[in-house]
Amino acid sequence: MSVKIVAPARCEVRAVIRFFCAKRSSAAEIYRELSLVYGPGVMCEGKVRQWCRDFKNGRTNVHDKGRSGRPSVQTDEIVSLVYQKLRSDPRLTISALADELRPKTQEKIEEFRWELFNHPPYSPDLAPSDYFLFLHFKKWLGGQRFENDMELKNAVENWFNSQAASFYAEGLRKLVKRYEKCLEVNGNYVEK
Repeated sequence: MSVKIVAPARCEVRAVIRFFCAKRSSAAEIYRELSLVYGPGVMCEGKVRQWCRDFKNGRTNVHDKGRSGRPSVQTDEIVSLVYQKLRSDPRLTISALADELRPKTQEKIEEFRWELFNHPPYSPDLAPSDYFLFLHFKKWLGGQRFENDMELKNAVENWFNSQAASFYAEGLRKLVKRYEKCLEVNGNYVEK
């Protein structure tokens, strides 16, 4: 019986897929092997098939492709400050914590010379995550139990990574239709 490997790096799983593809194993066989060693939630069979196709078509890199956009900024100083605040007062609300940290955040924004843009207030009619992404995510998540935060985090990351590009494209197409409806009624509430 195999020993389960918990929380593997994505590139590790992809390297295993590449290895088995080189041995001419089928995607179904590779999926079974991955599930035995890493657990069934490590990657869906469709994503394994996609990676097999990529490797058969000449891809050799198992790492994520670079993406444009703003990099995540998480300074140890701010993380430590949040931790201290929550330890000293566990009843501290998010709003109160935000008020206390706002000067530190403003300092970081100025330090990085970021430009702030005004944005419209939150509209439930235009939030794609509320009516598309999280609807599917909630269905997948239902009834599952996780031993700890890391197991949950890995399962969630694997679920998001296992969704095909067409899944996200469909959500964006639906958002455009919903956005157009919202514009037609001058921002009033939009039914499905």
